[in-house]
Amino acid sequence: MRQVQYERRDPEGTFQLLIPFNLLPPRIDCYPHQLCIWFVHPCKNKSRRLKMRVRTLLLFLILVLAVLIIAGSCATRKKAISIENASEIRSGIWINEAYQEPLVIQYPDGRYEMYYDLQQERLSVSGVSEIYESWWDSEGVLWYRAHYHDSAGWEGYVLGKISNSDNTLEGISTTNNLMIEEWKIGKVGYNYAIWYRQE
Repeated sequence: MRQVQYERRDPEGTFQLLIPFNLLPPRIDCYPHQLCIWFVHPCKNKSRRLKMRVRTLLLFLILVLAVLIIAGSCATRKKAISIENASEIRSGIWINEAYQEPLVIQYPDGRYEMYYDLQQERLSVSGVSEIYESWWDSEGVLWYRAHYHDSAGWEGYVLGKISNSDNTLEGISTTNNLMIEEWKIGKVGYNYAIWYRQE
């Protein structure tokens, strides 16, 4: 192994120090009667550089994650809409000929009527569906929650949505307001309904 010799002469003699060539000291300080040498093993330098790279990478990943979280929250953020405006948008004549009651008339004040026929001659049931929460999602779809009661004695809650074209109304209903949070619109079932606006 190659060695490098450092020496310093003074009145009291010569100081000599043999150091392996692969451990070259970065700095040598000379003081009276004393020779001080500082050196760092190359492996330690590599370890420090590796730690710095890992820290930099972690900071970068944390920054990217934070940006994604912020972007996601902005994408799913609700935009409030007044209950009056939501009720106005929901109002109209909605039909679905596949149902036993193929026609529903929804009024701006919350009243509704369901008919057995498209000619509005045979009334099935009437009632009131009052919106108590409404919002737009990031795609421009109107969502609302409503409480309803009808002339047949039924009472419950509805989670509905109207497409951004205002032409499609979907909803699910339940008698338990706590359960409605877990349901997903679009899952066809007994309490799911879809209607199309009559032009």
